[in-house]
Amino acid sequence: MGVSKNISVSQDLIPQSANFTQKFNYMTNPTTTRPSDKPDYFLENLRQGIWFFGVSSWLFGITDRSIACFSDGYLSALDITQLFTASFFFVSWLFLKPMRSVEQMHKRMNES
Repeated sequence: MGVSKNISVSQDLIPQSANFTQKFNYMTNPTTTRPSDKPDYFLENLRQGIWFFGVSSWLFGITDRSIACFSDGYLSALDITQLFTASFFFVSWLFLKPMRSVEQMHKRMNES
């Protein structure tokens, strides 16, 4: 005594917004990017950009201090302290490199 029901969905019930279309396209074709990935991508690029700007700034600062220290012909204790302090902050900045999100690392591991 099996009863089969045909269920049809009216086109009026399906939302036609762009966001729904993007999500539906992502579900049917996973190679497209999800709409929610774009803000994450922007923030990740912003973090990387700030980090690279900091690296270049610290290198410029260390170079400037080195030229200033060696220009007079001898190193004083203050010059050495300034160089070591700038070098310490530069190395510390290198350790602050932003990491990629866990989700992106899993994607790359699965691709290879």
